[in-house]
Amino acid sequence: MGVTLAAATACDTSSVSSMTGPTIGFNNTPPSTSAARPVALVGRWSHTETVTTVNGTINSSQIIWEFRSDGSATETVFTTNTLTGITNQAVMMGSWQVTGQFLIVTFSPSNLGSVQFTFTVVGPTLTLNGLDFVRIG
Repeated sequence: MGVTLAAATACDTSSVSSMTGPTIGFNNTPPSTSAARPVALVGRWSHTETVTTVNGTINSSQIIWEFRSDGSATETVFTTNTLTGITNQAVMMGSWQVTGQFLIVTFSPSNLGSVQFTFTVVGPTLTLNGLDFVRIG
């Protein structure tokens, strides 16, 4: 489940964005733990959306990315069927780095692959391939 949603947010890499905004940028990058791991990305980020299926069932999903300063990353996806109240959780772990203008997450074990995101960070908002996440920690 986590790979599917991560891959869905990672598919469109045709337009490349760099980190922008008043607080960070490649020409004005704050001190970081590593050149490949900008401090502005370190933290917990959440995106929530609601989808109504063809049969009228309402599903809610929340994706939480956590990027740590040591280069480890966790993606947690909560999917809730609001009709039944049942929530499923999927957790994927791996590592992250910035290469050029892309955020790359490599999942563990390595046979789970990796995803590549275009991204921007502006204030409390991280945008991954056009999908906005808000900082929650």
